[in-house]
Amino acid sequence: METRLNQPKGAGIIGRVIFGISHVCLSGPDLEVLREFYVKCMGLSELGSGPGWVDVEAGGTIVRLLASTGVPRGGQVRIQVGSVSKAVAGLTEGGAKLVLVPTRSPELEMVAEVLDPASNRLTLWRRLSEDEYGFIPDLAKTESWDEAAEKLMQSFLACVPESFRDVARTNAVLEAEYLACDAEVVEIEHVVRAYIRATPRLMRDRVRQPLLDHGFQPDHYQADFEV
Repeated sequence: METRLNQPKGAGIIGRVIFGISHVCLSGPDLEVLREFYVKCMGLSELGSGPGWVDVEAGGTIVRLLASTGVPRGGQVRIQVGSVSKAVAGLTEGGAKLVLVPTRSPELEMVAEVLDPASNRLTLWRRLSEDEYGFIPDLAKTESWDEAAEKLMQSFLACVPESFRDVARTNAVLEAEYLACDAEVVEIEHVVRAYIRATPRLMRDRVRQPLLDHGFQPDHYQADFEV
């Protein structure tokens, strides 16, 4: 569960849609020089990177290093929110200037930007849910898979609640490849058994209906339910 900032009831949108400041941004004309300084010289851990940016971990704070465009501007802060559109509405009502409408980013985030009254740039963001991606993430396979088996695994995973799907994907693929360790390829039977076995024991009864929906009889896999 997200932790929101403590604010009195009715004190603006803080506590309702804003979770807190997630990044402090530093910019410079040469991103590689910044990376070299903060990662190799200071010893900070690199968390991720993309076109024009690098995130480093600085003792509980994420610092986003940015390649500057040569255009002077004020400070920059990234703020994690529950709803980008609601945060934009609340902040612009309070005097902020909208400079980037809510937009999907290549990093699978919803982002918007506003300027505060002193022209500091506030980036409002949230991660997209997997159901908002518009594509199905690939399975992290290390072995050969039958095409029908891979499609079946993706169909089973679509039945898993979105908040648990990424973990389920990892566990189910590992389990299927373990079950197929003596076979040349991962086949449908391995996938059915892996889908059951990768589900936590207390939740396995919930996979019976998806099995039936896909034409499999749960009773034929009782041993897997009991593992």
